[in-house]
Amino acid sequence: MKEYISSQARRILCDILSKWSTLRKINNYFTDANIQLADDFEELPPLASGQRMHLIEGFYRSLNFSKWNDSKKILKVYEYVLFDLQSEINQSDEKDFNRILSLLKRDGILYNGGILHHETSHMELNDLKEMVEVLDVDHLAEQIARIEKSVEDDPCLAIGTAKELVETCCKTILNDRNILYTKNADIPDLLKMTFASLKILPEEIPDSSKGVDSIRRILRSLTTIANGLAELRGLYGTGHGKEGNWKGAKGIKSRHAKLAVGAATTLVVFLLETHKQQ
Repeated sequence: MKEYISSQARRILCDILSKWSTLRKINNYFTDANIQLADDFEELPPLASGQRMHLIEGFYRSLNFSKWNDSKKILKVYEYVLFDLQSEINQSDEKDFNRILSLLKRDGILYNGGILHHETSHMELNDLKEMVEVLDVDHLAEQIARIEKSVEDDPCLAIGTAKELVETCCKTILNDRNILYTKNADIPDLLKMTFASLKILPEEIPDSSKGVDSIRRILRSLTTIANGLAELRGLYGTGHGKEGNWKGAKGIKSRHAKLAVGAATTLVVFLLETHKQQ
């Protein structure tokens, strides 16, 4: 399985920290990023390379670098270290700073304004993938894979699949809750039934809830996102036959597909998390 942060990038971080940082500071870097020592850390034999590398290895062992959620945590450590390196002025620190950025760039990780992020704009799909694995929803996993393959080269397919992703999410939740829906139910109907089953319809949020107006606006915005996806799919996405001289696809670009995918994924993650927590 592909690792989001390569072993080479992890090794350079380990080398640099063991060279100039203290044990206390290393511990702070990782714990501030919400990373804990591996459960078997006390049983690990000491490394010949020293206590600092031994401590870093203990933190590394608690992470799965093929999981995006774990990889996001280690990126926070890199950010802390890069900030400290950038605060120094000697040539050695500048060299280490550039070495880290060079290796992370190979992994598709870019550094802007003190923040590390993946060069693709749809990495939220990785959060959804991990959730789908836990829920064991094969059809959702297939749609995610189709989106990943098409978002750059076939934006129309990505938009059509993003709309299907929302539909499948709603049907999955309704099926799990034994709620019947008609075969030809469209996105507005499915979404309203799903919101109702999760007790998150905007009009059902109690007036006494803190920030009730803001919560209602956000929930209504999520509904608008889904309806917009359905309309966009009708205009540009796959799933409907077009006339032979149809030229609409020429107007749609990868950035439009990424917008649609990002919006759909935000909605689906929210619904599945709510369903899972309940």
